[in-house]
Amino acid sequence: MIQNSKREQIIKETQIMIQTKGFKEFSLNLLGKKLNIHRSTILYYFSDREELLGEALKQYRLNFLEELEEIKKENTSLKNKLNKYIKIHEEVLLNRDKICLCAALGSDFPSLPESVKNQILIHLKENENFIFEITNNNLDQENLMYKSEFFVESLQGIMIVCRNENDLKKYLRSTKLLIKTLYDL
Repeated sequence: MIQNSKREQIIKETQIMIQTKGFKEFSLNLLGKKLNIHRSTILYYFSDREELLGEALKQYRLNFLEELEEIKKENTSLKNKLNKYIKIHEEVLLNRDKICLCAALGSDFPSLPESVKNQILIHLKENENFIFEITNNNLDQENLMYKSEFFVESLQGIMIVCRNENDLKKYLRSTKLLIKTLYDL
């Protein structure tokens, strides 16, 4: 149990470091200093930096999926479900010290190891599938899968712009317009 908690602690701190300092600043040595452990202890749990990053993203994705499942289960309107999904992202905008783990790595996408790229792509596809599922269960419209992809891609762009401008009101206006435009809600 102690080993498992140390492993989880390493994963969690990896997520935090990437979200606050970025991918380029992340290293096993800095992680070890932050956790007050030796680099070799990290390598006891993970064969290399790539495996650790992949595992950190996987855990992030699984936690995010749990939140999405909770939204799916709720007995509420589609508009409320979409707004709850948007609220998750809004919380990221409100925490100026920390950004979405996938967004933090997304800016370095071309230079990332393939296993890490795959985790990011899976995360985006899971988000698109979530939007498709909740809209498909509530709407009878054409092109719902394309709209789901466009919704997630647009939301990511809105987040980048509004984070750079530090403009939560713009985020709220833009996401409201996105829902209205795509789903007439």
